[in-house]
Amino acid sequence: MIKPWFALPSISPVNQIAIIGGGIAGCATAWRLSQAGYRVTVFEKNPAIAQAASGNPIGLIEPYLTANHNLVDQFHSAGFLLTRQVLQQLSQQGVQIWHQLDGIAHIAHTPERRSRFQNLLDKRQLPETFAQWLEANEVSEQISITCEYPALWLPTAGMIDPAAFCRALLGNIEVQCNTSIIAMNQNKNIWTLQDQNQKSYTASHVIIANANGARQLSQSQHYPIKPSPGQLSLLSPTTASKSLRHAVCYEGYMTPAINGQHIVGASYRHDPDDLDISDADHLSQLDYLRKALPEVANSFDTTRKAARVAVRGLTPDHLPLVGPISDRQYVDEAYAKLRTGAPLKRAAYPNAEYSPNLYLNAGFGSRGLSSALLAAEILYSLISGSALPVSGALYQALHPSRFWIRQLMRRE
Repeated sequence: MIKPWFALPSISPVNQIAIIGGGIAGCATAWRLSQAGYRVTVFEKNPAIAQAASGNPIGLIEPYLTANHNLVDQFHSAGFLLTRQVLQQLSQQGVQIWHQLDGIAHIAHTPERRSRFQNLLDKRQLPETFAQWLEANEVSEQISITCEYPALWLPTAGMIDPAAFCRALLGNIEVQCNTSIIAMNQNKNIWTLQDQNQKSYTASHVIIANANGARQLSQSQHYPIKPSPGQLSLLSPTTASKSLRHAVCYEGYMTPAINGQHIVGASYRHDPDDLDISDADHLSQLDYLRKALPEVANSFDTTRKAARVAVRGLTPDHLPLVGPISDRQYVDEAYAKLRTGAPLKRAAYPNAEYSPNLYLNAGFGSRGLSSALLAAEILYSLISGSALPVSGALYQALHPSRFWIRQLMRRE
């Protein structure tokens, strides 16, 4: 049963939906709502869509597997399966998106990784079409370069061009680029959005899907989205690396040479304002690669040649914020008894109230390519009143108010 502080929002007639943000979260949401017949407009502050983390040259699409099949696993793994289905659907419609979903090897080059992967396979009994164990010689044969370690092989995971994916999802949906929404207000069930040039737009429903940009709007500024810059190194193939056929993961990841370059990454920085290309990050990424594939790592020039820095939006529990937006003061007052340790009887608390027809869809970290379409499906269900596509437990685990409720329960 869904707890009252996470109650489903009320349903209102849909006239026009405004989506703030043209990365993978916004594009996936626009696609799903457009498929349902809703009129959608996407507002993107940059000159084109997919300019931040969604603009990396190559991204990985894969499940997130844990031995206990926890909620993070449930969300990202279900999202991965849905993403594969949508890619197949788009392909059948003649939509061209470069992707290669023919396997990723997670190298077990440390005792901890080996133990974790084997425990996962022992406990979950996953089908070999989803995950399997490969010994070192099998890994070497699979990825076409010598590997000294075994690996967890995910045969249906792989790579995609994120920007091409975003463009394909948008199709003919209206997009307003160079448009930064800086303020919003609602009157008589109509939202008015104002951009940086004082131009106004109206919509019956609004979805904030602009990652760290959500922190700049008053309605979503209190949610715990942390900006985390990360750097990718773009490396020319060498004799040792050029035969790599599949992406490999370790503490980082490396792709095969695509369009003449390997992607190696990605760093995580704590300073949100540290956006400079860093030689230290480049060397650190080579060090991580060296632990898994030393011959390949040693073949690369330690002098940085090319790199890209983009900023992800992270949350403290590694799940995005997906659902209706409430007011922090309202939550603190309506559920103040949680701070006293009062019994969690449903009748003792009112159902949550929300800003009407306002939703958040942000904080995917580095996993938006695998899970943004499932988040979009959840938002469609909330707006349309159709059945949730996930369990009640998972819906509550994604709910934007969850961190505020946890603070109340911890008496903070």
